[in-house]
Amino acid sequence: MKRKETNPSLENIESGSESTELPSSKEAVKHDEPVFFKREEKMITQSLEITANSEYKDNPIIEQFQNLTLEYQRLLKQAKKLVKMSDSQQLNLSILSEEKAKAYNKINELYKAIMNDLNFAQKIQNDILPKNIERYKGIDIGIKFLPMIKVGGDIYDIVKIGDNTIRIFLADAIGHGVQAALITMLIKSEYDMVRRKSVSPAESFDFLNTRFMKLFVNLNLFFTGIIIDIDLVNRKICFASAGHPTQYLLHKQQLVKMEHAGSAIGIISRKKYGQTEYSFESNDKLFLFTDGVIEQANAQGEEYGEDRLEDIIQKNIGLPATEIKETIFSDIDGHLNGIEPDDDITFLDISIG
Repeated sequence: MKRKETNPSLENIESGSESTELPSSKEAVKHDEPVFFKREEKMITQSLEITANSEYKDNPIIEQFQNLTLEYQRLLKQAKKLVKMSDSQQLNLSILSEEKAKAYNKINELYKAIMNDLNFAQKIQNDILPKNIERYKGIDIGIKFLPMIKVGGDIYDIVKIGDNTIRIFLADAIGHGVQAALITMLIKSEYDMVRRKSVSPAESFDFLNTRFMKLFVNLNLFFTGIIIDIDLVNRKICFASAGHPTQYLLHKQQLVKMEHAGSAIGIISRKKYGQTEYSFESNDKLFLFTDGVIEQANAQGEEYGEDRLEDIIQKNIGLPATEIKETIFSDIDGHLNGIEPDDDITFLDISIG
């Protein structure tokens, strides 16, 4: 989920590239290091406030992330000191003194260390995503999970509730990168608590909103999301939304909009969420996604948009769900025309048998 104000995190590091080399000296000149360090230090402070909350003192995932944040804080302090030594605003390797060249090489080593930490953060995040989703009888689920960098602010969960119902949870945390990834771990931790209560989708969002307002209201942490229960015996879908974009059901070859509703979690206290029921039949399809799908902007600043997404679905309505998904992503690539995505993307295509 994009912030309205600029909020890049690890700007030179989080480009999505697998390279572990620091940008060239010419590229480095373009970067405003003081602003970068200020942003990252603020992110670290907020992250440590979150992980220090007594509610999570026995949570191994949050503990791992706290250790990772502390390590990143240590590396950032070293990098900040070395950047001052090497006068990065006028960095030119051809005229650097030997001392400054060594400092720049040290920065490159720190950069590689940070990339290793991002790899570790990626492993932590991947560990909390569901595995073996193909085991659910009567329903086929395909997933594209594309964080902007190695970690991102999207999270999903798929579980069986009772004997006949599949519950799907999809959430999109504010921001990108390391801090957004931490928020997804908090979301997952809180969601696992409510999932064990066996309450409805709407009641689940009531619980999550109460918890986020209690624990994180001063940190400006919020997320949008959907919870969907698919009852495979009674052929019913129960859908609840918390400020999330409109989702789509293909029912009897007709496009049904599962409308955006409610406010994001963590914004309004004592908020009560609603839910809507939909019928489905064999061969119906569901498309669930985060706003990174519709908000990707091209070089002209034009977003992909809901209208274009709906048009692609309508034109390909007779295809299998997986093929419709691939057609959508091909069209998004054409829209971007070589521009890198500027938001995390998660997309689920679901075929109901």
